[in-house]
Amino acid sequence: MIALALPGAGGRHGTDPVAQVGKRTITMREISCELMSDDLDAIAANQHRDRDILCLEREQLRLDSLIAEELHDVAINKLAITVSKEDLADDSVFHHYGEAEFVRLAEQYGRLGRAALLVYSGEDLHTVYAREIHVSAIQSKEQFRHFVALMQSGDGAKRFIEYQTPEHFRDQITSDARRRVARDKLMRFLSEAAGKSDLTYEAYSEKFWRDLAAQVGLEILDTRYRLMSLKGLSWQPKQLNTR
Repeated sequence: MIALALPGAGGRHGTDPVAQVGKRTITMREISCELMSDDLDAIAANQHRDRDILCLEREQLRLDSLIAEELHDVAINKLAITVSKEDLADDSVFHHYGEAEFVRLAEQYGRLGRAALLVYSGEDLHTVYAREIHVSAIQSKEQFRHFVALMQSGDGAKRFIEYQTPEHFRDQITSDARRRVARDKLMRFLSEAAGKSDLTYEAYSEKFWRDLAAQVGLEILDTRYRLMSLKGLSWQPKQLNTR
């Protein structure tokens, strides 16, 4: 929900290319651990780990997620998989989201943005946290401190606040739900196709993803990162919901 253009760790530039999936270039800005909401310094200290190594691990996970998302979308478009209103209605019931949740999220993140703006307006961070954030248990003090830093300025906080509306969360959550349902349908397609072949589901899926990656083009452009295992792109499909 935070979409800010910040440089990555170690002086890397946000526009530096990290991977290529077809025509889509994934940049450093999209995977940088500096954009995460928690305090990486504190986590590294608590785990007695090197911060840069922990940062790299998180960026690798984020890169894997973006590559998987791109390949799933390519497969869904290629197979012309569609999601109906009934599919989305079932998903909203199962995952318990609706207008009340959209309003709650808008209020929660709007409060965070307004609290950050108070800090950039000159109020003490500890005082603002105790008055605005601690009572609602939205974030720990360290998380809030990191959130304020992500805003970068009062103008950044104002831009963030503008996006925190029920409509924003409705669009975002519905888009996520549509993608989630389509991926479940994709897994069912792979399972059914494997059942008609002489291959196991795992073997059929791996061949499907290997062929698709070769067709669209998949390349890691930054040697600090590795190509994810294509086996991780498939999972056992959910059972069909019968009406």
